[in-house]
Amino acid sequence: MSATLPIVSSANPRFRRLLELCSRPGARREAGLAVIEGEHLLAAWLEHAPAALAELYLCRGVEPAEPVRGALDRSSVERFELAELLFRRASLLEHSSGPIALVHVPAEVERVALDGDAVYLDRIQDPGNAGTILRSAAAFGIGAVIAGPGTVDLWSPKVLRAGMGAHPLLDIAQAVPLERLMADARVPLCATSSHAGLSIVDATLSEPRIWLFGSEGAGLDPAAIDASRVQWLCIEQRSAMESLNVGVAASICLHEQFRQRRKPAITRSV
Repeated sequence: MSATLPIVSSANPRFRRLLELCSRPGARREAGLAVIEGEHLLAAWLEHAPAALAELYLCRGVEPAEPVRGALDRSSVERFELAELLFRRASLLEHSSGPIALVHVPAEVERVALDGDAVYLDRIQDPGNAGTILRSAAAFGIGAVIAGPGTVDLWSPKVLRAGMGAHPLLDIAQAVPLERLMADARVPLCATSSHAGLSIVDATLSEPRIWLFGSEGAGLDPAAIDASRVQWLCIEQRSAMESLNVGVAASICLHEQFRQRRKPAITRSV
């Protein structure tokens, strides 16, 4: 267990660096760090990627609850205690007692999972939608999430919060053009369309595939997609609603795939 070092002055260089990392995306990218806040996210990193934790900032007088405290006692992460006013300045949330942690962003894997299950995000801009899809991907056994240009930064604080601890369970790649994915993918590609004739519940989803999900307003970029390579599936719904939120649609698709693959084999007697 490392010692907890107090920080009481706003002029402290480490505190000034923390403020910059919390407020400026460019500073985080340059440092190769992301910012997480709250015990739930901290617990996820302690369980799945403890070595990725770089620094931890606690609010004076606020001790993490068990089992987080026990996991921290076994961790070698550098720990600092901020005076309450300093913690409030650094916090990304309106009402938070922390902790705040800096985590190392892993190096992106070139051509990540183009021969296995993955999700591709084309120009999805809402952090809540992106985080929801990452969370569903991790919950339903998808190993990788790939983001195209124009998609929200998957390591931004808002996406990390919406992901609810999914990030350390996934291989994540960003700025991968859809054209490159179409050219390099070695497994089938799937996308949803309200005009598709085949429902996801009637499709066979037993083999690895890459799911394509497009932007909230425009959907997948028609100029970049080779439609002949994509299996188009529909999510059955009432006609009163034109479409589903992309985070909801992705979660339905990934759960249906997960459900089919877990379905026990039926043995028939003759």
